[in-house]
Amino acid sequence: MPEGMEDRLVFVVYCGVLSTNSKYWRVKANVKFILHDLNDVQSSVEYHCGDVWFDNYTHEKSVIYQDTDISLDSLLDENVGFVKDNEMKMSTDIRVLEVEGFHQPTVVNYRVPPTNPLHQQILAYPNENLYVNKEIRDLDEIKFNRPSPGQIEEFLDCIYGFPIPLISRGGFHIFLRNAKSFKMRSVAQRAAQTIVNDKAVDVITKVEVSIAVDFDMRRVVHAWLNRKKSISKNDLEDLSIEKMSGEIMKAIVKRVLKLGGWEKEEK
Repeated sequence: MPEGMEDRLVFVVYCGVLSTNSKYWRVKANVKFILHDLNDVQSSVEYHCGDVWFDNYTHEKSVIYQDTDISLDSLLDENVGFVKDNEMKMSTDIRVLEVEGFHQPTVVNYRVPPTNPLHQQILAYPNENLYVNKEIRDLDEIKFNRPSPGQIEEFLDCIYGFPIPLISRGGFHIFLRNAKSFKMRSVAQRAAQTIVNDKAVDVITKVEVSIAVDFDMRRVVHAWLNRKKSISKNDLEDLSIEKMSGEIMKAIVKRVLKLGGWEKEEK
């Protein structure tokens, strides 16, 4: 509620772009606000801004203001319903339509079934259904006993081009387990490249090496070996020999020999 607005509620949307090399960018999006009536859901107020452009050419266009006729008194009056027990609930629906100046991954709404029902695969959760194209995984309907924690949605986003998250909702190991379950080797290899590129010299952790062995991410193992100035037996203690591929084994042996053998242990 900015000064000079007669104490009227104003919604504000800021738009920014992370990690772009482009000097200028534009984003076209459809924007909607919902101010929930906590006494009567049907009385919630919706504000449709329609299709709007954000860009960084001027500071004015990177922000959208949506005026309302809701006064401070009515907002704080619990009988009106917008505030109850010192809490208010507001939702936004922002759908990106076009972008200029940077790459935008494909956005897929997994809660909307495909046009052709023959192409849909249903992941049935107690609170909602997620629809997956059978080109990704062709199986019968899968039912879950618990609500989705968001891991599958995150994984499906990455299939369509979103960056691989090193800190994911369920942990990196679960993310790769989903890649293995869906038989998406390309996603696992992108994850391997993310680890290699994200880490500075000599800081690929033993946990990540262990994961790399489990999922045959040879690129990570090679990067780890090449950054080692010496290799001790302790470095390999917790790695799963049973899951280790022959190529990874040969790479380890080759690196140990190149470095002149095992690192000498202190007495």
